[in-house]
Amino acid sequence: MLVRTGWGRHCPDASRYVSPKTGVPGPDGAACRWLADQQVFLVGADTPKFEYLAPHDPHLAGHLTLIVERGIYILENMNLESLAEARVYEFLFVYLP
Repeated sequence: MLVRTGWGRHCPDASRYVSPKTGVPGPDGAACRWLADQQVFLVGADTPKFEYLAPHDPHLAGHLTLIVERGIYILENMNLESLAEARVYEFLFVYLP
């Protein structure tokens, strides 16, 4: 499951993209638990951290749920803009190490 928040457009401005002042959008802890309950294999987003991070809060509840407790892979910093622009909602995704 991939999440496009639109945050990727800030990537060229590192001071905003990864700033503790602004936080980072994404699924909250409850949404991460719901995703884990759906037995997804992998999640990804266009943000530097998959889950929502409040400003000045480094807590990664989603990482704990998804990776540590459930063994679900997380991809971050994905460029999903061209897929969104083309309105592509289903596609073959191959992730190789």
